[in-house]
Amino acid sequence: MKRNGMLTALLVALVATTALAQWRAEARRVAMQSRPSVVAVVDIQRVINGLDELKDRERDLENLGAQLKARVESIDKKVADAKSAVELLPAESPERRAKQDELRRLLLDLRIEAEWAQQRIDEKRGEIYARLFRKIHDACGRLAKQAGYDMVISSDSAAEIPQGGSEQNIRGMIVSRRIFYTSESVDATNDLVQMLNNDHKMGAR
Repeated sequence: MKRNGMLTALLVALVATTALAQWRAEARRVAMQSRPSVVAVVDIQRVINGLDELKDRERDLENLGAQLKARVESIDKKVADAKSAVELLPAESPERRAKQDELRRLLLDLRIEAEWAQQRIDEKRGEIYARLFRKIHDACGRLAKQAGYDMVISSDSAAEIPQGGSEQNIRGMIVSRRIFYTSESVDATNDLVQMLNNDHKMGAR
């Protein structure tokens, strides 16, 4: 009898726990249905342009560009000197042929150095924007939790369709448009910029 009583008690407890879980799930469902979703939008271009970190990274990029430019200009000066030397040497002389070979090598070095410099700048700029995007993505989640947003959407309502351009390009831009209008009351762009700039000032993330 005691064993049957224990089994009965366990079954009752199990049923009660299951019922409670179902009740809580239903309560959450009803609460979600009765409360409208809170949506915020951000203008991603305004966010990027307003970031203090972007300004700092652009300064770093300018310094790198200056270093790379100096290297290219150094080779370019050697090219100019070699050209001048070639013109001063007697035609068909061994010295002139040797200097012409040196000039061709320098021209090749100049082209490679210039292309590498441009590629390095492009790669560095890509790294900067990829890093900023990851920070923006993270900050959107934190802002949503702080402000009670259920969703944060990137708004393209401010983007203008250009007057010129091919039909295919214009139609592509129209079809890809996601949002046509947003109220200022749901625009969280400034809040997001402030959060990211505060993070940058504190050296966080």
